[in-house]
Amino acid sequence: SILAGQDGSDHKALRRHMVHALSPSLVEIDQIIHSELDEIIDDVKKKRKFDAVQDLAFVLPIRVLGRIIGIPRHQQEQVARCALKLASVFSQEYISDSRTDVNDALLWLRECISSIISQHNMSANIKSNTDNFIDRFLQATHAEWSSAHIVDNIIFLLFAGFETSLNLIANGFDALMDFPEQQRKLREDRKLMPFAIEEFLRFNSPVHITGRFTTEPIHVAGQRIGSGRVVYLGLASANRDPDQFHCPDVLDITRQKNPHLAFGAGPHQCLGALVARREAILLYSRFIDEFEWFSRIGEKERAKNATLRSLKRLPISIE
Repeated sequence: SILAGQDGSDHKALRRHMVHALSPSLVEIDQIIHSELDEIIDDVKKKRKFDAVQDLAFVLPIRVLGRIIGIPRHQQEQVARCALKLASVFSQEYISDSRTDVNDALLWLRECISSIISQHNMSANIKSNTDNFIDRFLQATHAEWSSAHIVDNIIFLLFAGFETSLNLIANGFDALMDFPEQQRKLREDRKLMPFAIEEFLRFNSPVHITGRFTTEPIHVAGQRIGSGRVVYLGLASANRDPDQFHCPDVLDITRQKNPHLAFGAGPHQCLGALVARREAILLYSRFIDEFEWFSRIGEKERAKNATLRSLKRLPISIE
């Protein structure tokens, strides 16, 4: 069972191993992000007009995750494409053809990750100096869990970490172009950057809805919910709650009281939240430093997905 489907001591043990394996220092994470941004920024400089989804939001997270987790560069794009296929499960237009695509993507990912694990095991036998998530995760779990269990949890981490970061980055660009006065504020005061990222997360939460099973009867807002029921939680609705947020439908990058739930809360809080935040902070900081302005130059296209707040296309130009 993957991390998201577990509770109690099983969940705690698996999460502890995954957090440890996913915990290079903040300095190391920033170094990885900066090195990938150098190439990405150079590419968009040459184009001047580009798709912020495909050329930025898609590229940065999979390259960073690929290096942290241990996915070879030549396989990273295909891994990302397959991860997006898994996201179609949550689409409003999920049809039988999509099911075949999802199954094929999952099988390919399992084969890919299994092959990488085999290579890592061979490297371990010859005392290689590699040090990434897969190495650390295997060292912690090889005696406790089956290979299938390990593979599926690595795929879960890839899917969750990639999709969330992609949506955060794309939605942030979209928001700053819908509210150009906020882009001006950010350019005038770079200290607002951490607040801006949290506001992007609140205003257009990467995940709009999540689900939970009740393990015992509970009462919420005067309503009794029995044990074993599926409960859908509207994270996007919570993040626009007027009792919690002043002017909730307005993007305000100076907002300091911002208890949003974009990454969830409690034991199941998003595992990759730190990496996603650092990617967004460093990407937007570089963009503000390198370019005088960015603006939309065509119609954006949103993915038809009730669960994920996703963009398929966001054409922009830089000055």
